Amino acid sequence: MSSEHFYELYSQGLLDNGLYSEDFAEWAGHCKLKIRRANALEKLSRQRIEYLENLAGNDFIDVAPQEPVLELAR
Repeated sequence: MSSEHFYELYSQGLLDNGLYSEDFAEWAGHCKLKIRRANALEKLSRQRIEYLENLAGNDFIDVAPQEPVLELAR
């Protein structure tokens, strides 16, 4: 099953009968991380688009081939 479907079922407490607790907890942790990163990217993307729209005014939005790189903390 997909991680999205797994996480939905896991979050509802429908999967863990104790046999795979450690594996499921690890998988759920990876799912949470993926969701957080996707949300952070969406937020940054919206901010970048808003900035470019304000910069462009009523003209076309000029997107350079090399957009800024986001450095993530490790």
